[in-house]
Amino acid sequence: MYAAVFFRLLADEQRMRMLAERSGRHEVTRAAAVLSRLVWEAAGLVPLASEDVEARGLLLGYAQSLGLLVDQAVEVERQEEAVESAIRDEGAAAAPVRPALPEGLLPRGVVDEVRLELEELGEGLHHAQEVLGGAHGDGTQSARKGENDV
Repeated sequence: MYAAVFFRLLADEQRMRMLAERSGRHEVTRAAAVLSRLVWEAAGLVPLASEDVEARGLLLGYAQSLGLLVDQAVEVERQEEAVESAIRDEGAAAAPVRPALPEGLLPRGVVDEVRLELEELGEGLHHAQEVLGGAHGDGTQSARKGENDV
């Protein structure tokens, strides 16, 4: 019965080592390095656990503590991945489609003139839409009627 507890402890120790290799975080790597001593101590407790209450308590305590440690390491890894993913997504969304001109590259007067010309162009396009929409709306005139009469 207590061999199963030991095997669960071994599986958690292996998961912790894999997490340490993947994350490269000092805390996780250090915790994984200390686990070999705990595993050997737990192995010595297995034969004693069926008869010795103290050995049984230590073995079950080791297994529970290691399980919690692995769960915490997995949660930290998930949170780090979520943060890194959010940063990548935000960076990709914030990247301009084309590079913006540096401030002060064009004289302020030129920028103002271009802005006014764009506003006038927009008003002209809006007016053209109204005229063309009115001609088609009442069916009296086609925009290409003159071309068809030639």
